[in-house]
Amino acid sequence: NTSKIHLGSEILLVEAIEAATTKKIADAGNVTGPLVYIGLANEELTAEQKAAASGKVALIDRGVVDFNTKVKRAFEAGAIGVVVANNKPGSPLGMGTKDNFPIPAIMIGLDAGVKVKAALEAKLEVSIEFLAPEKMEKPELIDTLTGFTSKGPRSIDGFIKPEISAPGSNVISAKMGGGNKAVQMSGTSMAAPHVAGVMALLKQAQPTLTAEELKSIAMGTAKTIGENGQRYSITLQGSGRIQADKAAFSKIVIAEPSLSLGEIAVESRKSLRRTLNVKNISKEDLELSVVFDGNGYITMKSDSAVTLKAGESKSLNLTLTLDAATMKEDFIREMDGWVKFMKGEEEVYRVPVLAIAHKLSSTNASDLVVYATSALDADGAMAELTLTNANQNKGEVLLFNMIGQDSRKPNPGNFLTGDCDIQQAGYRIVNRKNESGVSEEILQVAVKTYKPMTTWTTCDISLLIDTNADGLAEQELLGSILTSIPGQKSEEFASTLLDATKARAIRKAYEAEVAKVKDDHEKVKNLTDALKYDDSIVDQQNMKIYNNSTVVIIEAAVSKLARTAEGNLAFKLVSSHNEQSSVQMDDFFADTFKTDRQLSLKAADQSFFDLPEVVVLVGGQTKKIELTKGAGTDDLLVLMPNNKFSTSDLLIDSQAQLLQPRYQSPSALAVKR
Repeated sequence: NTSKIHLGSEILLVEAIEAATTKKIADAGNVTGPLVYIGLANEELTAEQKAAASGKVALIDRGVVDFNTKVKRAFEAGAIGVVVANNKPGSPLGMGTKDNFPIPAIMIGLDAGVKVKAALEAKLEVSIEFLAPEKMEKPELIDTLTGFTSKGPRSIDGFIKPEISAPGSNVISAKMGGGNKAVQMSGTSMAAPHVAGVMALLKQAQPTLTAEELKSIAMGTAKTIGENGQRYSITLQGSGRIQADKAAFSKIVIAEPSLSLGEIAVESRKSLRRTLNVKNISKEDLELSVVFDGNGYITMKSDSAVTLKAGESKSLNLTLTLDAATMKEDFIREMDGWVKFMKGEEEVYRVPVLAIAHKLSSTNASDLVVYATSALDADGAMAELTLTNANQNKGEVLLFNMIGQDSRKPNPGNFLTGDCDIQQAGYRIVNRKNESGVSEEILQVAVKTYKPMTTWTTCDISLLIDTNADGLAEQELLGSILTSIPGQKSEEFASTLLDATKARAIRKAYEAEVAKVKDDHEKVKNLTDALKYDDSIVDQQNMKIYNNSTVVIIEAAVSKLARTAEGNLAFKLVSSHNEQSSVQMDDFFADTFKTDRQLSLKAADQSFFDLPEVVVLVGGQTKKIELTKGAGTDDLLVLMPNNKFSTSDLLIDSQAQLLQPRYQSPSALAVKR
């Protein structure tokens, strides 16, 4: 949509970048009105500002307070719409409001905002039509990706996803059930029909090829896309943007549409063998050169050319070498590119290659010494842990007190995924300054799974806190992407402490309202869009994720946690798979399944305290870490997320160790020092 701003006799067209929860311009009708500047709206509006905004469109500067507050103050003053002027160069963005407002609101760019304010200062008549008939042309957007496109790779194994790109932004098509009416939509709802249509054309053009071969041709003849002179990664564009005309007249087909190397460990350099099976489907003999076009992390050795008679098939052997030395400080790197088949300067075919490379550290914990005579007098004694990194790559080490260990879940079979299976869990209490600069105690719970997660989007971690042992949680500490919580718009990961009683009441009320209008899909959608759990949020803290590893950490302020009558934390620990597909049931941590586990929230009751949040070891380094022995008797859980991982259903990785202390007399320590 385009909005039209009248600056006296001058017309300024702006893209209508709408806020998240304000009334859609298309639904509001063509809201038109004079613009009135009311500043930042970072404080309650004055009586003069309210009078000026009433019945008009409020122009507000970005900054200081959130967008929701700005729009709310304008709406309560009687404004019929809101225009927010950006305070920095660059494209305007969709404002993350959270309340539903019955007025439209858009953001305009910095330059446009300067022009509008200058016109108002010059006493010109300034007004806006939110829904202008004119359309803005943006040729620079051709073959660029939308801001909402999903990025790969595929979760769990790191294989190539997406596999191809297709038009999917603001596409106008026939409206289903609408007769001759059209509808404009964005997303896979438009990109997928494009691809389906191309595949139908390819079947018509190449009727003897299988579905797998047609897919390969679509990917093999795609076009590389990017912006600002840089091409997109394969995890964003797949093989490239689909080209129906090129695909229909492809001269070859390759049985392997892509080479997904997946999650792969690299200590220094590593070579892999792969084979491509190439078939000439044209009526002419072909001589094609073979090159690799990559992002600098993969090199390829193969025959420099392949000769194929009409209808002939050949196998081409490749050696792909991954170089971790080029990763510099990165722990994880997407290494990608294309094997390209060329006829002179013309590209005939391509096969995308992707490796999610992990530069492995080789950290190890040993010799946990408590300087006390024995366990009887160890409380408060100093302790020392030796950490060593045996190779050249940097690695992180995380120290926790052991909560427990769980066995593997049974293999779910081919049609279910058993990911999110918890192996171990630990906890610690650390001190950190809050936003007010005041030091507060934070409970951190580390969870280690058996298999690594490409991203943690698929797995939610929950601590179900039950203070009275009635089997009904009073609180839930949820580690997840925020969009999994109704009303939360951010796609960041966070640890959210919920009042579970309030959350259940909100859900129950929502379900009751849905039951009343269940046959009216529009009303159900409106209820779902309006659903918010904001009132049940008690605390929100960081969630430390280690993508492409088995380790994640959730946390909450100790002062916000509900406790038993004795002052302890009683909980069940559970992981949930967040995919809408064939998955196993939630994984309740064995040590908390039948009986809630209880922890003291007193720092000195931990087995060890004064634990650093993270220890970094550079290549070849040995460090001695000073700890303090507490009253607890649990082992020390040492997590090393940059060590070797395993996707096996049998083998155990190198990302965790359990250590028990040995006791050494202080006199021996004195002699040493």
